[in-house]
Amino acid sequence: MKRIYLIFLLFSIFACHAPKPKSKTNFAYRSDIRFKLDSLTAYKTSSLQFWTDKSSGIDYLTFVNTATNSLYFYRYANQKKDKILYFAREGENAIPSVHAHHILNQDTIIIINRARQIYLADFKGNVLYQKKTFDLDHGARVLYGIDILATSTQRPITVKGENAYFNGVYVGSAKIKPVIKFNLKKHNIQTVFKYPSIPVYSGEDRIIYSLYFYSSCFNDKLKQWVYCFPPDNNLYITSDHKKIKTYRILSDWDDEVKPYIPKSITADKYMSLLQQTAMYNAIIYDTYNNCYYRIIKLPYKDKTDTEIKNKKIAIQLIDSTFKEKATLVCTDNYESSMYFVSPKGLNICNLTKTMQNENYLVFDIFK
Repeated sequence: MKRIYLIFLLFSIFACHAPKPKSKTNFAYRSDIRFKLDSLTAYKTSSLQFWTDKSSGIDYLTFVNTATNSLYFYRYANQKKDKILYFAREGENAIPSVHAHHILNQDTIIIINRARQIYLADFKGNVLYQKKTFDLDHGARVLYGIDILATSTQRPITVKGENAYFNGVYVGSAKIKPVIKFNLKKHNIQTVFKYPSIPVYSGEDRIIYSLYFYSSCFNDKLKQWVYCFPPDNNLYITSDHKKIKTYRILSDWDDEVKPYIPKSITADKYMSLLQQTAMYNAIIYDTYNNCYYRIIKLPYKDKTDTEIKNKKIAIQLIDSTFKEKATLVCTDNYESSMYFVSPKGLNICNLTKTMQNENYLVFDIFK
């Protein structure tokens, strides 16, 4: 009897801490991976990239440290820090306020800083090319004077041929083209991709910023982009930013994705309604397993609480034909804007584990 009770107790403990599957599938939490941080590095970063050095075959997790204006390289296999690439803040060779990065190859890194400038740099931190501040008011400027490109882990820099693509913001109108195309050889800039008109979160002068910071990913096998918007069940797929295919993928929270907020609403009710709204936070392509993951921020049910909290998440597994295969509801708290894909699967920052020991950046792996 004691043995039966012990088995039941152990099962209950582990069941409370594991993601709950929606359907029978082998998609599940596998393990976690921990990267030790130094005293100058906070766990939160604006840019992550999993990168394989083709000359050595070594896999790296790379991320921006805004405090030291640097780029960190950790070996993924043993989680050891390999090197730190520092960028000067002042002078002719400076890249001040590094915000986002994309390692193009063994010789060149694309950098975007908070002043909306595009840089090409080498692996010694030297500036190879700088594109001066440019005007994006015609469609790709972040609202309310926040003059940075909306590029981050959720909206990564992608490269197709000799062009790099950066995401701007969606402002609720199909008249703008907020994807920036930068030619890596000619160094000219265009705005592309006329979005379909979708619902807008609005309430008097209040705007839910997360609507505009949509998510995207790039399928390197089919050479196509997939775009995901917080209040929209659809995914938008394009290979040329002209012709668009739409796939409607439902979730258990469709009724709680609210595109509109009443105009006559108090601040407290507004915050409460925001908490109760489900949002599609990210779309991610897994090139190793040829599938997609969509992260859903779940509604927070306490209607009396007006403080913004880190919402729980669910992860949808979507196959290459855009059919949902499974959904995991996660019980821990996750930093849903910090993730990357490795051969092991989807790595997403577990905030609960990271906060238990802030000397480590902890990712849970799902596959």
